[in-house]
Amino acid sequence: MVADFGIARSMNAAGGEWVSDSGTNIWRTETGIVLGTLGYMSPEQALGAKQLDGRSDQFALACVVFEMLAGEPPYSGATLQALIARIQNSRVPSVRVVRDRAPRPMGAALKRALEKTAADRFSTCGKFGKALERPASVFDALLDVAGTRAARVAYAGAAATAMVGGVILIEAGGGGNGRALDTTQFAVLSAGFDGAPGGPLNETARLHDALARWTGLTVVDLGATPSPLNVSQASNRAFERSVGRVIWMTTPSLGDSLRVHAGLYEPAARGPPQVLADRAIRLPRDLSGADSGFASLADQLLFQGEPPANTPGPNTTRSLPAAQAFARGEDALERWDLEGA
Repeated sequence: MVADFGIARSMNAAGGEWVSDSGTNIWRTETGIVLGTLGYMSPEQALGAKQLDGRSDQFALACVVFEMLAGEPPYSGATLQALIARIQNSRVPSVRVVRDRAPRPMGAALKRALEKTAADRFSTCGKFGKALERPASVFDALLDVAGTRAARVAYAGAAATAMVGGVILIEAGGGGNGRALDTTQFAVLSAGFDGAPGGPLNETARLHDALARWTGLTVVDLGATPSPLNVSQASNRAFERSVGRVIWMTTPSLGDSLRVHAGLYEPAARGPPQVLADRAIRLPRDLSGADSGFASLADQLLFQGEPPANTPGPNTTRSLPAAQAFARGEDALERWDLEGA
């Protein structure tokens, strides 16, 4: 089945013949003939390259998405020669020039998928699709609001003053209960092993040790309580002490294994806290590999997603802020946001 009607119309003009292959009629083009809709054709395909892969399809898909957003294709020309010249030589267009309300991450993803060289695009169409779905960050929204150079300078200055000696302070709470929270301070609590605090898993101590692998954070004690705190109580208690992060765990049994579920929260003055990350691991009943499992759990929470490939060690950084900044740079580079990287 031919889905591109531009290709279907051009088959007769392309030259070739109908041949039979095991009873199926197929159209065989002449050598050197390129079929496709030129405005959506990758530069390498337009030049007649014989070895094409999914990155050529990615370019075509990006052209379609661009046109859906902008109402016009990324490249156009009065003649075929002019169109080919634009595809080959003009700068990669930005959809935000004609559609400024398009999210910045989407604009960056399209720009990368429309790169002239296949090696500069996403390695797979799946990664391109994920980049298109990536939500805009708070910083993207602030840049959109800051329409003047003076506003951008003011925002940059405000962001710089938020970093005090490597400690990030955030304003939390509402209704007059705003409080500066220290996001480098972590409180680790657990509902208990099978409902019995201080059971054989010793989960709070294990996670404490896993977090201690990193510098740039401090694990704090919220004080003794007559009974284990639930997540809202832990959040309120942390808020009173200006602790910026709470990790709260549950450890139910699952047959012959244990499931350690942990949530990373931003404390609130009252009511439920904001969930920043939510991860879980499974451990065998004999707790073999528990330390490495908790190290993985800690990293997943700290990086709120895919942890770094290199864990803290003698040949890698132990600084959490440095590792997080590096991870953000890699993420920006994956989205082809060179300024953010």
